[in-house]
Amino acid sequence: MSADVYRYILLVGLPGSGKDAAAGLISREFGHFPIRMSDLVRLEVEKSGLEVTRETLRDVGSALRSRMGPAAVAKMVLERIRSLEGEGVERFVVNGIRNPEEVDEFRAALGDEAVVVGLVAPRRARFLRLLGRGREGFDPASWAKFVAEDREEIERFNLGNALALADVFVNNDSDVETFRERLFRAVRRVS
Repeated sequence: MSADVYRYILLVGLPGSGKDAAAGLISREFGHFPIRMSDLVRLEVEKSGLEVTRETLRDVGSALRSRMGPAAVAKMVLERIRSLEGEGVERFVVNGIRNPEEVDEFRAALGDEAVVVGLVAPRRARFLRLLGRGREGFDPASWAKFVAEDREEIERFNLGNALALADVFVNNDSDVETFRERLFRAVRRVS
């Protein structure tokens, strides 16, 4: 375990920017326990008996935020983190911040032990990644649908403002090794 890496690494970015890849790389290299914010929303969708699609995740996430405040999912993640810390887990990579209030909630709870990493990638590259991934009910099959999905993420959740609050940005516009190097540089603590 590397002491020069942040204890809590928080990822924000549009679909296809590399959040899952980044979480996997960080988890494998540094031993951070991965938490995908949408998985907590997914559990709520499943409890409701709804089909798990991008739209139902968005709707249930919005309902949670309406009922419990804009930082609802971040609060759920923090409860999960505290529970896992009680079991001895020490480091976490959290994937999927959606709004500025979530950034604020994490910063208030985790302080200078945390870094918010904004993942960015060219729009066309993100689209091609999503096409290649092809998760039915999640990934757009056309450019027009992709553009509409981007707009939905930005307008519904205020994702652009959450991204703007990142402590550091990693451009995922190249090969995996370059992305890995940039990412690992970004998550190292600055003395």
